[in-house]
Amino acid sequence: MNLRFVSLILGGVLIIESMMMVVCCLFSWFWERETSPESFPAWIASVLIILLFAIFFALVGRNADRENIFRREALAVVGLSWLLCGVFGAIPFILGPTHMPWWDAFFESFSGFTTTGSTVVQHLEKLPESYLLWRSLMQWMGGMGVVVLFVALLGFLGVGGKALFQGETSGLAEGDLKPRIQSLSLSYLIIYLSLTGVAALGLLIFGMSFFDAVNHAMTAIATGGFSPKDTSIAYYESVFIQLWLVVIMLAGGVAFPIHYKILVLKQIGVLRRNEETRIYFMVIGVAIILVTSDLLVTRHYQWSQFGNALMDSIFSVVSVGTTTGYVTADFASWPPFAQVVLLLLMVMGGCAGSTSGGVKAARMIVFTKEIFHQLRLVYRPRLIQRIRLNGRILEDSLVSAVTFYFALYLMIFISGIVILALLEPKLEIDSTVSAVFACLNNIGPGLDQIGPTENFSFFNPASKMWLSLLMLLGRLELYAVLLLFVPGFWKKY
Repeated sequence: MNLRFVSLILGGVLIIESMMMVVCCLFSWFWERETSPESFPAWIASVLIILLFAIFFALVGRNADRENIFRREALAVVGLSWLLCGVFGAIPFILGPTHMPWWDAFFESFSGFTTTGSTVVQHLEKLPESYLLWRSLMQWMGGMGVVVLFVALLGFLGVGGKALFQGETSGLAEGDLKPRIQSLSLSYLIIYLSLTGVAALGLLIFGMSFFDAVNHAMTAIATGGFSPKDTSIAYYESVFIQLWLVVIMLAGGVAFPIHYKILVLKQIGVLRRNEETRIYFMVIGVAIILVTSDLLVTRHYQWSQFGNALMDSIFSVVSVGTTTGYVTADFASWPPFAQVVLLLLMVMGGCAGSTSGGVKAARMIVFTKEIFHQLRLVYRPRLIQRIRLNGRILEDSLVSAVTFYFALYLMIFISGIVILALLEPKLEIDSTVSAVFACLNNIGPGLDQIGPTENFSFFNPASKMWLSLLMLLGRLELYAVLLLFVPGFWKKY
């Protein structure tokens, strides 16, 4: 393990986090000196603390070998980067006027960076605006991925850049892009910035204030779901805002290689040709039809309210299906079938290589194909058939990795429920299961006691830390976090 290189990159990641925090610091200085005088000193202290640690890590790694960088170092950087960003992102909540206990601050920070969107804040609109901005910036950084941002902004990595980029992205995303890794990651960053700007402009046109539009644009494209309003998107009571956010959330749920091919390579037909994207949109469409029908048939909405039922279904299905977590309706009070559909969407999440959480549509497709392949082998044992995704043949090792991922995911999911049940004995089973669903799949709201109109403030400190770990596991697709606890992972070559 090249620990000096790992330390060097961690220092760079913390510098980027401190730069984002400086934005909130400046905002507090120019707009909050009178309304929230405690905020600015807290931001200054937070920036200085992070910079001190960043300098320390950079000094430790100043003579690092930048040539012999392998997947082990990349995975260590990815796992530790997200862990450190979550820890240091909590500092303003602890030092500032919110005066959060450290476990609440950690929960809020990890929920932000992992783009989960769960919260322990009970009155968002009473928070200083610089803290609302920080919540959105955390999700914006987490949506693109702090390591991808680092590779895009700093070009001295050489060979290590490719390993880091691949450690941050899914192996099932589109893999036939030719540019150098730094060039590709920089293109992704430009696309990400452009989509954020377009999202903010649309929200401004449809009536949001500038501050709200910027915050929602960042959390929508990151499929994070943090909102500066207690009632989320329901606050605005605007169909146009909802429909625009549906478009932005769907864009966030599509793989960035697809955006690259459409916007940079001008391959407009890739949406139709790409199997994962095509099936993903089909699943979203079918889910909307099923949920709308269930709401009407069960009389949760009257037939005269068809328009409201359809709009609430569209927004909720897309919000949950992209793992964003915005709210316009209390789907925790919907009929059981509609809730089951939403739970299944929580598991799937968005496309591989997108900002969404969940197990990813690509894995669901490969896993389903492998199931049918194994069934065919029962009555045709000599059948030779290769599994394809997006037109390319997948290696057997990759198919096996997908199968192992589902087994590991199921084990962690069950463990999550068992441990949370032990930590929260008074929590109802529906709430326990949906809390694990919401955090492991980076959704945000769950059902029952943690439904769209509730939050996670009543959980005890141990539960919040456990759920924070589940958020991190879900965002990093299990491996980069679990490997940090394997002793052999840290041994020298």
